[in-house]
Amino acid sequence: MEREGVVNLLSIIHFYFNHSLYMTMDSSHKKREEQSMLDLLNMLSPVQTLKVGVIGTILVLCTLGFFVLLIGGRGTMSKDMNDKAAGMADTTGAAAAPAQPQQPASPTDFNAVDPKVDHIRGKQNAKITLIEYSDFECPYCNRFQATMNQIMEKYGNDIRWVYRHHPLDGLHPNARQAALASECAGEQGKFWELADYMFEEAAQKGRLNASEFALYAKNVGLNTTTFNTCLTSEKYASRISRDEVEVPRQGTPYSVLYGPNGQKIPLNGALPYADVESAIKSLLQ
Repeated sequence: MEREGVVNLLSIIHFYFNHSLYMTMDSSHKKREEQSMLDLLNMLSPVQTLKVGVIGTILVLCTLGFFVLLIGGRGTMSKDMNDKAAGMADTTGAAAAPAQPQQPASPTDFNAVDPKVDHIRGKQNAKITLIEYSDFECPYCNRFQATMNQIMEKYGNDIRWVYRHHPLDGLHPNARQAALASECAGEQGKFWELADYMFEEAAQKGRLNASEFALYAKNVGLNTTTFNTCLTSEKYASRISRDEVEVPRQGTPYSVLYGPNGQKIPLNGALPYADVESAIKSLLQ
């Protein structure tokens, strides 16, 4: 009897899984199938009937869960495909959009050279002017300083070298104070002497020591009392600010060569001697 009950249970389960086939039957065939199912149910004991009910409930829930997941998965897949398609459209649109006009990367229009304010090395009326924006603690500025000293030895009669300030405070903590110190030295007519000294000091030690600026001043022959008073007052802070706003967000060193006929050649970075000389020669022709 127990074996027969198991067989009956399997038959009912078989009917459940073939429900889609049942739905396609004609009415007479459906009645025969329904009668067979009733006969099977009548043959089950109460316990077996309970089991069939539990199994049937589980099967129904599983089926419902399957279709919920299927529908949800299709919706997610559809959304993902739509998102990807939209992303591709955005990328295509971005690629097809015309490029925005770019601002010039190398500014060349600066304040005119003023011999009363600017620090000039070389002949005042030279054919070519080089305006440099620099930082006393910048290693690349240090390298370019050596290059420019060589240039001035050979082309000192053809070029005037104008030094302006652009301290990079975020990288060089003593650069602004060094710029102030150089202006105080310039007040005593020794801007270039202190500038050369500080570049040499930075080259040897890797940085400048603000506590030794008075010693630097003494070593180049400045009146240290006057120098210290000037440095403490920061009287030339606005002068340094005026210089640095001319080249916003520009690295150092940054220079521009101006030719006798209005030509302008930007020199961005610590260019080697050969490159600077080549640019100068092109303006002398």
